[in-house]
Amino acid sequence: MRSVTERRQPFGSTHRTHNPHTQERYQSAFLRKQDENGSWWFCFIGTARWFGFRLDMLSALFLLAAAVVVVPLRQYVSVSLVGISLAHVLQLSGLLQWFMRQTAEVENNMTR
Repeated sequence: MRSVTERRQPFGSTHRTHNPHTQERYQSAFLRKQDENGSWWFCFIGTARWFGFRLDMLSALFLLAAAVVVVPLRQYVSVSLVGISLAHVLQLSGLLQWFMRQTAEVENNMTR
């Protein structure tokens, strides 16, 4: 939106005109651009939430798989080691989520 306002106002912070038609034209063009920006922002937020939900499901599935693998080995592995391994799986899945979200954010910012 800043590029629209800077393009419309090259020599100062205000754009003055005495022609009402010109003012209405600038205002309607600005409002169209603002509506377009808002609609794309809504798409961006929706996509980010969808991506976050998918990452949460992947993380839960990974934690479930780790817990299922550990249950048959309970005679051979100590309980404290199982607890530490599940805590590390949870921490690593959180780091994976953060990394994937940041990567997606960088990619979105680079393609504008």
